[in-house]
Amino acid sequence: MSDSSGNDYYYLHDKCIEQSEIPTPWDNPAALVEDSGTVVERYEYDAYGACRVLEPNFAPDPDGLSDYANPYLFTGRRLDILDADSLKIQYNRNRYYDPQTGRWLTHDPLGIAPNPPKPNVFDVLGQNEDGMNMYEYVNSWPVSLLDSYGLYTPFPPEYIIPNPMNEAKKKCTAWIQKELKDIGWLAKLPDCPRKIRKIGRKWVSPDPKKWTKPKKASQTYHKGAEVCMRSKGNKGGAGQQCCYNDKGTLMTRGLAAGTPDRVGPERPIDRVRHYYVEVSTFKNCTKYLGPL
Repeated sequence: MSDSSGNDYYYLHDKCIEQSEIPTPWDNPAALVEDSGTVVERYEYDAYGACRVLEPNFAPDPDGLSDYANPYLFTGRRLDILDADSLKIQYNRNRYYDPQTGRWLTHDPLGIAPNPPKPNVFDVLGQNEDGMNMYEYVNSWPVSLLDSYGLYTPFPPEYIIPNPMNEAKKKCTAWIQKELKDIGWLAKLPDCPRKIRKIGRKWVSPDPKKWTKPKKASQTYHKGAEVCMRSKGNKGGAGQQCCYNDKGTLMTRGLAAGTPDRVGPERPIDRVRHYYVEVSTFKNCTKYLGPL
């Protein structure tokens, strides 16, 4: 960008679409720098694109306007400032957008797009797959979607950020439903001993032929338990896990309790299968949904 005096300035961008390594035309200008690389102005945005102009030290600009007449802001589009600086509207090639209200100023130029898979005229999605509000910005989901052309989702699908919470819920629901369809294997597992004991400072297995030596419990998966042990002889099949407190009493509730395993991690190959079948799924669920 050049000013009226012929001075050149350059943009530093943030990354609107984190999962794409390809530079995209809708990255937000985050700072303006001069030839020497010195930052002269900074910009930050809310989810709908309303911009705050900042000084190089991140202090708010006194009048909230660019001191360098920079017109390019949210998604790299031009912001027109009209009516004595009281009206700010952004030109997105096909229609104007108001980042203050998060709404388009004119309706979708494509009109109502028919949705043949759901032709029910009494259903909103049966008339238009994008919804019936033709002034709404990206279905009110600005954290994950962008529309720099005013036509809604004008970029390749690989640029769209999936909602992690929804994706986690889908995967967890599918996993739980699959597990509930086949629970007969649980009845074949041995019952956990109610108590185990110590000899000196070491916990011992109540029956070394049936149970492994108790090991220190993982506080990631069994927080609050002292030790856990597993059943033997699983041969790649289901196995029992039993966890105990510091007095050797079986833990039966909460995260501290042991969990029956559809794939008992007894042999090295079973440990790999156990991780991918159960542990990784559990981690994905708890990452976004909290303790199950």
